[in-house]
Amino acid sequence: FKVEADFDIANGQQITAGRTFGRDVTVGLRDDQYGNFDLGRQTNLAYDFVASTDIYGAANNAAIAGYQMTATNMRWDSSVKYTNKLGNFDFGAQYGFGTVLGQPSSDTAYGVSLGYQESNWSLNSVYQRTHGRIVPVGVVAVDNVD
Repeated sequence: FKVEADFDIANGQQITAGRTFGRDVTVGLRDDQYGNFDLGRQTNLAYDFVASTDIYGAANNAAIAGYQMTATNMRWDSSVKYTNKLGNFDFGAQYGFGTVLGQPSSDTAYGVSLGYQESNWSLNSVYQRTHGRIVPVGVVAVDNVD
């Protein structure tokens, strides 16, 4: 499991307003052969791939994908994510169940990813579709609905 909170070091206040654990809150299973399966509030596939291709990791991806992608929709509430690696290929699928109970299309999202990695280069692709959110267009293909 993983539980993360964030706070402003200058004043001790929560950075993510209204959320004690506003970053990742997940529980999951890991297996070298069968892949990773995670449930909870977690980063989406687009964020994971951008962070994996940035030599500074997630620290600098705002410069690559734009501030909007990293600051607004990089985490999906109530989501399930599966990722795996077979040889040089990696792939994933994710579904976000949304934040409004009883309204299945409100804030729901889904995505798929496919990547290929060699020792000194990689090629990654991600497709995500969201409902009821503002989703910026950046490094990944994004399709808005509503």
